[in-house]
Amino acid sequence: MSKAASIVAIGRRQVKQLPRSAAQPWKLDLDAVERELRRPGVVSIIAVSVGDVNTGGYALDGIDEWTRLRELADRYGAWVHADGAFGIFARVLGSGSEHASLRRRTEGIHLADSITVDGHKILNVPYDCGMFFTRSASVLQSVCMNPNAAYLSSGHATDIPSPLNVGLENSRRFRALPVYVALLSEGRSGFESLVSNMVRLARRLAAFLRDSPDYELLPDEGMDVEDVFIIVLFRAKSQALNDVLVERINDTRQMYVSGTVWDGGKAVRIAVSSWRVDVERDFDVATAVLKAAARGDEFGGNKVGE
Repeated sequence: MSKAASIVAIGRRQVKQLPRSAAQPWKLDLDAVERELRRPGVVSIIAVSVGDVNTGGYALDGIDEWTRLRELADRYGAWVHADGAFGIFARVLGSGSEHASLRRRTEGIHLADSITVDGHKILNVPYDCGMFFTRSASVLQSVCMNPNAAYLSSGHATDIPSPLNVGLENSRRFRALPVYVALLSEGRSGFESLVSNMVRLARRLAAFLRDSPDYELLPDEGMDVEDVFIIVLFRAKSQALNDVLVERINDTRQMYVSGTVWDGGKAVRIAVSSWRVDVERDFDVATAVLKAAARGDEFGGNKVGE
């Protein structure tokens, strides 16, 4: 958000984070939002995370909170933007009880004025295949159109707006093609199956880490694994191990994790998002790597510890 604000000359100092609490910084404090909106002479854009990249948590808990936010935005003339990232794909999950808590968290996202989605995570398409949706198509075209460049005329009239007039770039490759092919190939049922496998693996890994004597599940060791989508955050209980844990795991070349920071200390992040997920196989590999890393044993010929 700070980078975007800087680019469009709003300024980084104008970006305010409004976490509900220090323990749950991914949740949006709606009371604080209302206080900010009441300030006179202020135009506001409210950005809502639908799946925090660090923890996987959702900023709002469902339709009631989304409804309140929509009412506040309408009352004070604010724009609501939803960063769908990967969390929005929980909407593709089935209606069974296994995924009820995840589906509930995405209820109400349709009340946003605009939504962005990352295709490279769940859809497994190239990295720059992002999507932008807005209920204000006329505003989008009025901002992005090229009125003074006759050579960019899109030709005969059509109901489909030219890509020239709905985005920042005048020239770009056919990014929509891999997204279209993936959706056409798998369909809703196919992606429901893919995402379900990702969730099941992530939850099994979270349960393993929660019960492990060597690791601490974050952000809350006592959290319900039913709240896990595809992000698993954890750290080693040993400070010495924690300092080198990312390198130990990645050196095995059997799985890849990223380092991050939680509550002022190093942490490790697993993101389960491959279309090739095999729950049983990948759980066995990942837990074997984690156990070997904790013991300092070799794994598959690669040294993971001292």
